[in-house]
Amino acid sequence: LQIGCRIKVPKQIYENNSDLELCIDTMFVNGMPFLTAIDKTVKYRSCVAVANREHSAYYKALDEILRFYNKAGFQITVIQCDNEYKAMMEVVSDELDVVMNYTNAQDHVPEAERNNRTIKERVRTAYHRLPYKKMPKLMLAILVMEQTKRLNFFPPRGGVNSYFSPHTIMTSKHIDYNKDCAIELGSYVQA
Repeated sequence: LQIGCRIKVPKQIYENNSDLELCIDTMFVNGMPFLTAIDKTVKYRSCVAVANREHSAYYKALDEILRFYNKAGFQITVIQCDNEYKAMMEVVSDELDVVMNYTNAQDHVPEAERNNRTIKERVRTAYHRLPYKKMPKLMLAILVMEQTKRLNFFPPRGGVNSYFSPHTIMTSKHIDYNKDCAIELGSYVQA
């Protein structure tokens, strides 16, 4: 059901899946670090550019992701990540009442690694379509985050619902393809 620009997502989706498990990892595009995340149920992909690899930058990015889930009505109860996040995550788990699940040494979280590969494939494809030989870092960061956002526009295989996309479940908004997908990043437009 569509109400204005809001969509009424069935309450059962939120009630039956209120506690989520999040998988996080760091992804690099042209040397720029991004904190990426995907949950195991809704399959919503998140990507936040981080200024550097310090704990404060990661903490700020993770806080942004967790606030988005909380605003949508979900609670992250478990975070799966690599051992490199252990020092930072002890603070997070104490403050946010989250159970941390670290991988063994030399292991990775499979869902997070696959998420990174999928995002990178999309970014490479979008980048090669652009008419530029060089791109400013800010534009590249926006390209990465925009491609991640677009991956949430369609229901994923194995997601919580085969009809509603992760974007619709998290925001309760429908996707207007004339507005959201009409103009590619880097296109010449006259406003």
